[in-house]
This record gives sequence, structure tokens and C-alpha cells, in this order.
Amino acid sequence: MAASSVKLSRLSRWLETFGFKGQPFALYEADLEREFLPMCFVDRPYLDNILGDPAAPQTAVLTAGSGEGKSATREMIVYECLSGELRGRVLPVRYDSFDYLLGQAGGDPGQVTLAHHASAILRLLFQTLREEVPATYFEALEDFEAGLLLGLAGSYADPVSQLWLRQALRRGSPAEGVDWQGMTPVEILLQAVDLVTRLGPPGQPYRAVYILVDRVDEIRRGDSAACFRAMQPLVSEAA
Repeated sequence: MAASSVKLSRLSRWLETFGFKGQPFALYEADLEREFLPMCFVDRPYLDNILGDPAAPQTAVLTAGSGEGKSATREMIVYECLSGELRGRVLPVRYDSFDYLLGQAGGDPGQVTLAHHASAILRLLFQTLREEVPATYFEALEDFEAGLLLGLAGSYADPVSQLWLRQALRRGSPAEGVDWQGMTPVEILLQAVDLVTRLGPPGQPYRAVYILVDRVDEIRRGDSAACFRAMQPLVSEAA
């Protein structure tokens, strides 16, 4: 038997001994390690500070070099929101893909506006609702609130999410007379969060929506100035 095969066999036995279902060190991207991260992630002292209090959420910024655990930390926050101590209290939205954002600005990071960010975040919010929120949670909405959510979806959600939402609500139509275009991006985002925090089982609605911004350096690799220009409106105008 080759030496490499012997090492793999020993590693497999060691992993089985400690209850691992697979090799948690075989991959190098946090997005591909979601199954294993909760079992092998070493909590940093600041993780609780980032999770914060859903009743009074605050912005947190994590800076570190490439490969030092920023995305892994993001995934642990998602895990805590969906399956851990914040389950049912916080809806996490991953904002780590910027193709749609840049597409709105013609591919030019310097032309990105806060309105572009709001549109991209809302699109991801509706995808997250479709993927993570039980349809029964929408029963908590009153008819007018359901109409507002349908109206927002009509303006910002992708077609699949729009269809799903209509099926989940099974009632109502988009609220009439609401001028979404006349609202500021911040006002629209706050309205969306207000509606999400009405969803949930009776008496147990979500308390907050966490927008988890990651992979900013991938907006344009090797061009930190372009990344800065693209994110500047979100950081400076939405605060």
C-alpha cells in the first residue's frame, strides 16, 4: 500500500474517532465548508460582539488578511442566526456577490450609488426569504402588509422569488398608491426590514435582519480603489 494511502486511512480513522462525517480540512472556501464549520470553528473573542443584540443591532466591521477567517466568521454568524442561539430572532442575508450591483452601474464601480446597493440587497433579501423562511411565517402579516411585501417584490425581487412569494402569501395583491421610487434607498430598506420583523410564529417575530457584507475585494481583484468606490455609498450614506 502506498504511503499516501496509509496516511489517508489513518486520517479517516482519526476523524471517525472524533465523530467527523468527512474531512473538514479538504476545502479552503468557507462557502464550501458550511457542513463542518460549526464542528471545528474556534470562536474568536469578538464573535459575540458581532452577533450583538437583535433588539438593538449595530454595525460591526471585521478586518483581516486573506485566508484569516473573515468568511468563516460570516458563515458562523449565519449558522447562529439560522440554527444557533439567534434562531428565529434574526434573518441573515449574505451580501457577498456583486455582479447584480455592478450590472446596474454598467460595470463601473465608480458609478455605483446607494440606490444600486439597496436594490441588490433587497433582491438578496427576497431570495433569503424564499430559501430560509417557512411559508407559515407569512400568516402573521395583515392584508395591507402582505400587499406592501408584494409591491416590494414586484419592484426588487427576482422572478422566481416573486412567484414563490405569491404562493406563500396566497392572498392579496400589491398595495396600490405606494410610490417606491419616491422613497429614499434607506427608507425602502427600513420598510423591508419592518415587514420582515413582522414574520414568524404567533408572538415570536424576527427581531432584526443582518446584512452580512463579504468578499468586497472581489469586486475588482487587485484594484482596491475600485472596491472602495463601489462600497463608499453603502458605508457613508446608509449609516
